[in-house]
Parts: sequence; structure tokens; C-alpha cells
Amino acid sequence: GVTYYNPYEMSSFLNGLDVIVLAVPLVDFEETVASLPHQKLRGKLVVEVCPLCVHPKTVMQRYLGPHKDIDLLCTHPMVGPSNSE
Repeated sequence: GVTYYNPYEMSSFLNGLDVIVLAVPLVDFEETVASLPHQKLRGKLVVEVCPLCVHPKTVMQRYLGPHKDIDLLCTHPMVGPSNSE
């Protein structure tokens, strides 16, 4: 079955998850990352799958980087190995 969570119930949604994959439009990425409840992300891996390299990484480091107990992974799935840094 599928469980529906209202957007304002993000804390309930994050309970029991080990990995959170952020797949949102780029124009909404910073607002989405900024709105995540940092205290509920402790011990979790946050993965972004945006098509750009620098902007998503910068945003995640700005909002989540200071929290050393949150792991970050920037994947950039549309970037080939010769273009990634």
C-alpha cells in the first residue's frame, strides 16, 4: 500500500527513512532544501539528482553541510564522467 503525507507533515514522512532523494524542479530546489527539518535528517543520507553540478551542491552545503550528522550525496545523473568534478 501507499501512505499519503500532507506537505506540512514532513517530519512524519521522514520517520524510518535512511535515504532521502531530492528530485524537484531546479527552480524549487533551494526552497525545498531550506524547508527540510534538519533535526529529522540526523543519521540520514540526502541525495540530489539535479541535472546541474555546482548549484545543487552549493545549496546542500549551505543548508545541510553545517549539520555533520547528515550525509550528502550529489549525483548529477546527466553529467558524464569527463564533465563532473
